[in-house]
Amino acid sequence: MIFEQYQNLIKNGEIVADTYQEKAAKQLQSLEIELLNFDKLKNSLFTKILRKKQNKPPGLYLYGPVGRGKTFLMDLFFDNTNIKAKERMHFYRFMKLIHENLNKQKDREDPINLVAKDLSSQIDLLCLDELIVEDIGDAMILGSLFKSLTLNGTVIVTTSNSHPSDLYKNGLQRDRFLPAINFIQEHMKVLNLIGDEDYRLSAIQDSKTFLLLSPKEDHDFTSHFSKLTKNKIIVGSSIAVLGREINYRMRSQGYIWFDFDEICSGPRSQNDYIEISSRFHTVFISGMHQLNKVYENEARRFMSLIDEFYDRHVNLFIMSEVPLDQIYNGTKLINVFQRTVSRIEEMQSSEYLSLPHLA
Repeated sequence: MIFEQYQNLIKNGEIVADTYQEKAAKQLQSLEIELLNFDKLKNSLFTKILRKKQNKPPGLYLYGPVGRGKTFLMDLFFDNTNIKAKERMHFYRFMKLIHENLNKQKDREDPINLVAKDLSSQIDLLCLDELIVEDIGDAMILGSLFKSLTLNGTVIVTTSNSHPSDLYKNGLQRDRFLPAINFIQEHMKVLNLIGDEDYRLSAIQDSKTFLLLSPKEDHDFTSHFSKLTKNKIIVGSSIAVLGREINYRMRSQGYIWFDFDEICSGPRSQNDYIEISSRFHTVFISGMHQLNKVYENEARRFMSLIDEFYDRHVNLFIMSEVPLDQIYNGTKLINVFQRTVSRIEEMQSSEYLSLPHLA
């Protein structure tokens, strides 16, 4: 179980003891015990004789600043739980799946409940990483979706940088999102993972592997690309992604090199990045420039790109005109962009680079 695994990691010197992480690990272990006991009780002869319906335990909403170990703890919980019918997804990918399934049920009555019921028939435990609501389409359905999943028997564990009451703050028609906030606060345990240390940044500082490249001549970046891949390199062409062509500088089996404006400007979406991250384990991006208030849309796309690449363990090389902490210089995304900076820093660590690519 997770708490024993967490303690073992401390004993082996792989992580440092943290009071807030320990509290969260205990909560996650308690949730697993409740779920396992629920299954035993549900199938017991006594319960069947009384025909008494048992309620599943509430889910868990784990939130806090970047780098405090939310994703680490959720993944440790997911990997070590004895719950068999389980699924772990990034929130973006989960909502993409939901919208695809809703589109298939659009002509039927109560499509959200139909989609939720189908998912619940396959999933007892759903772990969602990085819950962030920026899209009005997601905001309008999230409350009903979570409610239907819960009523149909799925327990939800999610991480977020924000307290539930701060989700979709200042969003369009936010009053229609309030039922989602109320549901989370009433039907999930809300736990704040605070602390003074950013463990992602600490891991980077202890690592000798740094892969964020300073501005250099193109031939240096080309040389780096060539040394990594042992297969044939295709220069200056394009790939089809979801029916649209995206130009690239170089490509080889598992490797691809884009210019920043090509990959983050124009008609690009989260779905494009999902597709790219499933096809390539290593991505080079050149021409990274400062993102001021003129480039707010590009900054949002870049955030989505990093979220998806991070979740799929994509190796990322960036040739930037400015230091990492100066990439964003806009006004609308000052707080949320810090998560992107933190993730890029972690993506340079030897620990991250040793992770297998999730195609």
